[in-house]
Amino acid sequence: MENTSTIEGERIVKTICIRCHYNPNTLSLSGFNHANPERIGHFWSSNITGDSLFGIGSWTKRDLVYFLRFGVNPDGDFVFDMPKYVHLSDQDMSSLVSFLKSDDPLVKPTPFKTPSPEYSLPMRLLMSFWLRPPSWKPKPVLEPDKTNQVAWGRYLAVAKFACFDCHSGNSMTNNHLHPENSWRFFEGGSPHANEFGEKIVSANLTQNDVSVIINWSENDFVRCLRTGIRPDGSTVRDPMFPFSMLTEDEARAIYQYLLTL
Repeated sequence: MENTSTIEGERIVKTICIRCHYNPNTLSLSGFNHANPERIGHFWSSNITGDSLFGIGSWTKRDLVYFLRFGVNPDGDFVFDMPKYVHLSDQDMSSLVSFLKSDDPLVKPTPFKTPSPEYSLPMRLLMSFWLRPPSWKPKPVLEPDKTNQVAWGRYLAVAKFACFDCHSGNSMTNNHLHPENSWRFFEGGSPHANEFGEKIVSANLTQNDVSVIINWSENDFVRCLRTGIRPDGSTVRDPMFPFSMLTEDEARAIYQYLLTL
């Protein structure tokens, strides 16, 4: 029987990690060739199953925590395109690691080797001279008071589900140590690719005149976030997806936080 910690870790994985790492051929998180903008190049997400050779089976829990917080794997390589969970609470981090180390079918050892990445020249230059892991020293990270909707919403949108990573100006250069210092924080504009490789720009979620949610009610926002259906009946475009595993209370807290931006 799963403990509470592993169950919450499963929810985090099925909300965020599965979007990039799920391979429909292996039915596990063995990595997949998801679409990337041409300016970045072509590469697969990593195998994060329990396979010791191609996955994370040989990683210790400490290795996993360090990687999830800073994007640095046990070999010392910095994975720039991975969200950095610097401010994820110790409790949620423990839950996430517990699930990744479990025997769930999603993370069962899968001997699948992902192809070598083919980065564009601009991306290789960025990786050589600019992209670096956050220079943060480990310290206890506690969850905010859930009765404070704005603080709780910020935690969910910034630390736990990394909404700002896509909805700021450039997901490649976000400031994970001080998220609010990221360029165009929650103002959108970051280029992504949909399932067909077409360029999609992330939406502005602040309270300025060009925001997509400026005229939405709280119920509109909650419905769209959890089901993917906008107030006009249209659906959100890939790579955005419904956060169906979020509770209504969590979605409302995120909305209250966005009202402060």
